[in-house]
Amino acid sequence: MQNHIKDFINYLKVSGARPQTIEGHRERLVYFERFLQQNDIHELTEITPQVTTAYQSSLYDYTTLYGRPLALRSQVQILASVRRFFSFLADTDVIAINPAAAIHLPKEPPSMPRDILSSAEMKLLLKQPDVRTLLGFRDRTMLELFYCCGLRITEAIILTIGDPDPDSGYLKVLGKGGNPRTLPLGRKVIHYLREYTANVRPILNKRNEPKTLFLTRGGKMWDKSGLLKKLHAYTKKAGITKHITVHSFRDFLATEMLKKGADLRYIQEILGHEKISTTQRYTHIVQAELKRTYRISHPRETIDLPDNAIHYRGSTTIHADEER
Repeated sequence: MQNHIKDFINYLKVSGARPQTIEGHRERLVYFERFLQQNDIHELTEITPQVTTAYQSSLYDYTTLYGRPLALRSQVQILASVRRFFSFLADTDVIAINPAAAIHLPKEPPSMPRDILSSAEMKLLLKQPDVRTLLGFRDRTMLELFYCCGLRITEAIILTIGDPDPDSGYLKVLGKGGNPRTLPLGRKVIHYLREYTANVRPILNKRNEPKTLFLTRGGKMWDKSGLLKKLHAYTKKAGITKHITVHSFRDFLATEMLKKGADLRYIQEILGHEKISTTQRYTHIVQAELKRTYRISHPRETIDLPDNAIHYRGSTTIHADEER
């Protein structure tokens, strides 16, 4: 099995898949290998549709080291890697029948954004990096870019030095599924990008990295855990108790643009959503916020009437002809 997985990984590399995509498939196939070992299955010929459906059922009951069940999104990703792996084996005639064809991916319910930053919290968070230092200026540039363009964490990590063009005011992004999109850059982030690429990145570039835009202290490409750890440190420093990730900048950008009347299709294009329904979930957030604001600020809603304040004059009996 391990040899077949190596062939699959090599195929992905030759096909031009991104390193993060390849590593994701490699990590997720470990779950399947472990399942096969636990069930004493060692040969491809032993893997039947019954085995793959049993594997899918096992994921529903799987618990992590912390005793938590696998999130539905994680289950979908793990199963998708198994399907992709067996499709490769079938396409290369290693197997005659694809046992993973029996796997039906569960549909993920739309998740509502949580812990959305307020405008004051966003401004406070942006001020946390010390721009008088090299690393602080780099971090402020990253935060400004997250805020301006609503990038996914992987999109930010793989940015190359040629992707932002301060002169034209646009940023090229390679999104999900390898789909490119071009985003406008604001004046604030252009200022930081110019200074970073001209004076900060060359000092951080200790390994002569030719492409990667944002480099670590050691001159390497960021990984997800390192970037999230850095962001959590700034969140804690700012005294913000909300759970903040890079995706929080996307949530903030979408809700603020909707509040200011931006067209939903324009927001969809910025965020790189394939379906407009994914973007529409932010309208529910804005509507809920509008309702809450109305209740606490509208003058008519803030007047409390005492009990029994309304009295009717005349008879309490209403006749049928009076109703009409």
